[in-house]
Amino acid sequence: MVEDLEIQSKDAAEIEKTTAIEEAASKKIYTEVMAIKSECEAILGEAMPALNKALAALDTLDKKDIVEMKMYTTPPEDLVLVLSAVMLLLGKAENWDTAKKEMNNPAAFISSLQTYNKDSIKPKLHKAIKSYTGNPRFKPEDIKKKSAAGESLCMWVHAMDKYTEVKKIVTPKEEALAVAEKQLTAAQADLKGKQQALQLVRDKINRLQNNYKAQQQMLEDLNRQKETTEIQLMRAGKLVGGLKDESVRWGLAIKGLEKELFNLMGNTILAAGYVSYVGTFT
Repeated sequence: MVEDLEIQSKDAAEIEKTTAIEEAASKKIYTEVMAIKSECEAILGEAMPALNKALAALDTLDKKDIVEMKMYTTPPEDLVLVLSAVMLLLGKAENWDTAKKEMNNPAAFISSLQTYNKDSIKPKLHKAIKSYTGNPRFKPEDIKKKSAAGESLCMWVHAMDKYTEVKKIVTPKEEALAVAEKQLTAAQADLKGKQQALQLVRDKINRLQNNYKAQQQMLEDLNRQKETTEIQLMRAGKLVGGLKDESVRWGLAIKGLEKELFNLMGNTILAAGYVSYVGTFT
């Protein structure tokens, strides 16, 4: 049992050493994952306020604002510029007539902007949008002077541009994050397996130790019982020896009594015979 306990303890030490290395590696990957996540969140944080502000501005638009903007017979050039940029993002022809057709259904038009898939903007489209957002006249505060609805649309186009710009930086980091997360999942699964194996060995060692302690206790109890028995046997031996001496003395005493009794009986018989003899003469 002691040999088995030593072997199991050695195995546990090896597994524990390997597990410690795996834990360190897993922690390192986890730290990398959290660092990439934090960086992605920080970069996206630059674009999200503008995006949220633009979406909030869209939420304030109603049918009346769109109809009012659509009613221009000869719209201001800056407003045409904004609507052309919007049409570009929607994949439509970049002109006022196309914009007017889209605005025939104000609710659907607003909804198409609110639900726009900002992650679908390709590099070519983003480059084309830059030609609008880079224009000095393409400023929400200036567009507001022509149309409140136009200001909201201008903010929305700027938000799409800013988001795509940031997304360009974030995407490679997100890809690296996906790889790191996959590695982390694999490392954690492997670590879990090693931790379970280590626990099984530890449990076995605990059982062996408990059994060893129980057997040691049993051995100690047996040794104590042996010592007690030996003492009792020694005392019994002394008692038997004492009784043997007494038996000899009792034997001698009995023989003495037997001799005295024999002599007494012999004397009694002699006396009886003498009396009988004398009686014959009287």
